[in-house]
Amino acid sequence: MLHRSLYDIVADSGEAVQTLTREMQGEDELFASTLTLRAVEAQLLTMAHTLGNLTPELHRRLHQVDWAGWAALHDKLRNGIQPRREETWYAVNG
Repeated sequence: MLHRSLYDIVADSGEAVQTLTREMQGEDELFASTLTLRAVEAQLLTMAHTLGNLTPELHRRLHQVDWAGWAALHDKLRNGIQPRREETWYAVNG
């Protein structure tokens, strides 16, 4: 039950990111739009935080997930560390 709830959070946040970026022509457009970028980064923070709360067993089973990349993005978003353009864009396209 808990795993399903965590999955739903990640999936919902991912859908929100897709909705926010669907009409964009590329990376430059996202980073030129402060409000959209802020909304996207908020959704990515939710995703990264949720992924960070998955059990070690799920980490092992979901070997296709770039755990180090999500952890790095989580740290940068949570702590307001800049630059983070590369990590943000990688997550948007992942």
